[in-house]
Amino acid sequence: MKCKILHESKGRLRVHLFCGKMSLDNADVLEYYLRAVNGVTDVSVYDRTCDAVIVFTDRKAVLKALAAFAFEKAQKMCLVRPGSAITAKILALPLSVSLPPSATFTVLYKMALSPFAISVTSPVTGR
Repeated sequence: MKCKILHESKGRLRVHLFCGKMSLDNADVLEYYLRAVNGVTDVSVYDRTCDAVIVFTDRKAVLKALAAFAFEKAQKMCLVRPGSAITAKILALPLSVSLPPSATFTVLYKMALSPFAISVTSPVTGR
């Protein structure tokens, strides 16, 4: 992916990606892709500005990973963890049973807190 180094200090890079608009899904993909790179200790991705701040110990590995990055390729690598924006989007798909919006929120909230939550209760009816 084409990017520009905006700021660099010892062990830290701020880069701007030339990708047009960045969705939350794309920000998640970029973050988990960079976290999987050897030598990266912390990553922050800013979707509104298409920027990423990378804290690292191996500069060459980070630059190589940024040069090789593509959203389509990274999405196929399945690096996104449960509870991310992509997972929330999948869980928010319509169910065969219609639930009030507050119950859907409860399901997403419980799934974010515990991936093994099985019981679903509606805060409106209490059932």
